[in-house]
Amino acid sequence: PTPKELTDFWEAEWGVRDAGKIKFKAPEDHPSKFLSHRGDLVPLAPEVVTLECGRGAGSVLTALALAFERHASAEVLLSGGG
Repeated sequence: PTPKELTDFWEAEWGVRDAGKIKFKAPEDHPSKFLSHRGDLVPLAPEVVTLECGRGAGSVLTALALAFERHASAEVLLSGGG
């Protein structure tokens, strides 16, 4: 997926406000510092992608982290685990 597809999903499905402000740091061999929101694909695991937000927007990353925790817990319950 592209960064835009992910941030659109996080906003629409997980309720993470202003997720579109999140920047995806590009891999070292990439020509720019950040991935293009529409033109680049986010690398898949096991690649690690660092997320950044502009000044004063750290609450967006906090909301995203909480959404990941909430949805990871739901996945475990839905799959019959934990």
